[in-house]
Amino acid sequence: MGTMRDGGWSGSWFGFALIAVGVLFLVQNYLGYELHNWWALFVLIPAVGFFSSAWYRVWPIFVILAGVGLLLPALIGRRART
Repeated sequence: MGTMRDGGWSGSWFGFALIAVGVLFLVQNYLGYELHNWWALFVLIPAVGFFSSAWYRVWPIFVILAGVGLLLPALIGRRART
C-alpha cells in the first residue's frame, strides 16, 4: 500500500465510498426512506477522490501564502516606523 503522496490511498477512498453507498442502500431498504437521484453518487464519488488527491499537491502553496500573509504586516509596520 502506497503513501498519500504517490496516490496509493486512492483505492482506499474508492473502497470507503463503495461501502458508504452500500450502507446507504441498506438504510434505504431497512427504513423505507427513498433517495431520489441516487445515481448522482456515481459522479460525486470520483469527484471527491480527485479533489482529495489534488489537495495534497496544493496545500503547501496555502501554507506559504499564509506565512507571507502573517509576515507582511510586520515588515510593513517596521518600515513605516523607520
